[in-house]
Amino acid sequence: MGSDNFNATMSFDYKKQDALYGRDRDFASSGINVKTSNDTTSGNTFPANFASAGTPFPRLNGSRSRNLFFGNCPGPYSIDDPFRGSTCGFDPSPLVSLLPESEQKTIFGTLRYAIANNVEGYGQFSYSNKEQRTIIQPVPLSDQFALPLNHPLFNVAPYNGFSTFLLQGPGQPNASPYYPTAFVQGITGGATPDLLIRYRSVLTGNRDLSDISDQTRVVLGLKAPVFGGWESDTAFLHVDTKLTERVNGGFPALSRILPLLNSGQVNPFGPNTPAIQAAADATQFRGDAWKTKTSIDSLATTVRHDLAQMPGGPLALAVGTDGRREGFTVDPSPAIQSGDISGYGGNFLPIDKSRLVGAGYAELAAPVIRSVELTGAVRYDHYENVGSKTSPKLGARWQPAKEVVLRGSVGKGFRAPSLTDLYQPQVIGVTAPGLNDPARCPTTGSSKDCLTQFPITVGGNTALQPETSTNRTLGIVFEPTNNTSFAVDWWAIDLKETIISGIAPAVILADQAKYGGFITRAAPDPTCPGCPGQIINIDQTNTNLGETRVHGLDLDFRHRMPTTGAGVYTVGLNGTYFLKYEIQNPDGSFSSINGQVSPITQGVGGVIPRWRHYLYLDWKMAPWNLSLAQQYQSRYQDIPGTIEDPTDPAFHSRNVLAYSVFHFYSSYTGLIDKNLKVTFGIRNLLDTKPPYTNAGGQNFFQAGYDPGYVDPRGRTYLLSATYKFM
Repeated sequence: MGSDNFNATMSFDYKKQDALYGRDRDFASSGINVKTSNDTTSGNTFPANFASAGTPFPRLNGSRSRNLFFGNCPGPYSIDDPFRGSTCGFDPSPLVSLLPESEQKTIFGTLRYAIANNVEGYGQFSYSNKEQRTIIQPVPLSDQFALPLNHPLFNVAPYNGFSTFLLQGPGQPNASPYYPTAFVQGITGGATPDLLIRYRSVLTGNRDLSDISDQTRVVLGLKAPVFGGWESDTAFLHVDTKLTERVNGGFPALSRILPLLNSGQVNPFGPNTPAIQAAADATQFRGDAWKTKTSIDSLATTVRHDLAQMPGGPLALAVGTDGRREGFTVDPSPAIQSGDISGYGGNFLPIDKSRLVGAGYAELAAPVIRSVELTGAVRYDHYENVGSKTSPKLGARWQPAKEVVLRGSVGKGFRAPSLTDLYQPQVIGVTAPGLNDPARCPTTGSSKDCLTQFPITVGGNTALQPETSTNRTLGIVFEPTNNTSFAVDWWAIDLKETIISGIAPAVILADQAKYGGFITRAAPDPTCPGCPGQIINIDQTNTNLGETRVHGLDLDFRHRMPTTGAGVYTVGLNGTYFLKYEIQNPDGSFSSINGQVSPITQGVGGVIPRWRHYLYLDWKMAPWNLSLAQQYQSRYQDIPGTIEDPTDPAFHSRNVLAYSVFHFYSSYTGLIDKNLKVTFGIRNLLDTKPPYTNAGGQNFFQAGYDPGYVDPRGRTYLLSATYKFM
């Protein structure tokens, strides 16, 4: 504390990141991979694809849709696609934001003050402001996307529940001068039916969003003796996060843009007049779309005391309580509440939810003898409107020899669904492009069933149950010398009522016998005898999956090699090997996803490699410190391509290659002053490209690689300076 009885620290951090797009990386610039039969392009493009709104066109190369420019699709919003038969494809990959443009400012401070002997007050404060701008491809507008039930055009022809763009032919009320009469008559033999236009809205431009977040955290605490030798630590915590989403452009109001498109005056196949462009600009929504706030206010107290002296040391007890109020609010703009803004998946209304949470816990450490320590803990949690749970934990540590430590634990866990898990607005979205409905596509060849995007519903679920777990560990630490240590820990986690935000749509579509309950279909239609109705929704709302069983090994090895006059070398390895990773299916059976892409979109999802490690070699010799590290992930089984039959034996032999990157770091202390430390580093030293996988484009829009574990920036440089004020 010093003679002034207090100390304080203050830090400020500023980060700025430029945007990185798929077009900037060759491994992420295309959604088509012929070798793996994967196509994540969209049929909503410009110049537009179209289908007959009356009698279906005859199939051409398996498709009933057409494009005037098929065979010479003019780009950049349409491409020749080897899988699309008689239409052009729109590949969003070059326009997808791999890393958004962002700017972040953070301030952090701490204060400790000795009020009296053994009485200390302390505080922490942090504030962070981050603005993230995301620019992606134009919004699609076509009959493939549903309107919300409350939309003013829902029961109005020609929409009838969908954002339909209809081009009428000669003799119709809104006959269009852009109707391709000769082309259509060449297909029909003379008839000129209305055309369903599958359009990418280049008139309103790329979607442009800014997300602005402000987070504040305040801690005020007091450490003091209480009675009978007990020591207390009481702290008040306030955290709130405010998020505003601001639309800069590219999100037209459907009630304005759809009548304009259906006026017959918009050219879906080429350039438009300045008057039409001005009319399209007037349909744009701009401004704050919605604001949210999450908050926690809590008061926690812990008291500690040594109860007795045991052969191995003091018998220590800690008892504590924690009470808090959690809050969650959503304030959408009137336009969002109406469901009229394209790209926002319908409407959602204001939300204002809060709950009280209480907890009590006790921890006991008992050094039975000098080489054996037992620990025990129990925690009780009560969540308003959710329920209560008592979670015990037992642990043991035995050191039979100086060089060996054995350790183990077993315990229960409890996680209540958060307020956002429960009450996040449910909205309609769409899957990544390029998916097929195997129950209809082989028969219909329709662009509504093949290589398309399906409607999904995402958001909260008030019926969620708490997630519980059983956790077990058993390990050994071996230190044969002061410079060498090796640790192996076996661990097992069994989750029940696993909370997830949905099974990946590609997985649901590929195995409808198992996951068909997540699909909602329209009534069967006569154009496809024996087929189920078209998919009108895939449920991606938060849900309790069932049980998840994960077992593995953690390895930690370190060896230090001091040398006379040549510094100190240290080699180390931290690794994890998955022995088991199983998830429960809706029918109660279990499936292993070890060494595969998890079908779960969030929660315990992502790539499940059997092995991953971080290997490093470090050299220290004042004032220098140099490190070379390898980050490694083993290969895993890829998911099938969108055009691929997952039952084909050839598919199961294809793996995503192992991924290995090297990093270099160096630092120098005392360049100008002994308190100044300068650090220089190179991440991904060899500029290694990520291995190809089908999963990125199907699950995340980022085609060609898996963004869950790869940094798409490639080789990057780091330079920083730290100065300590003494």
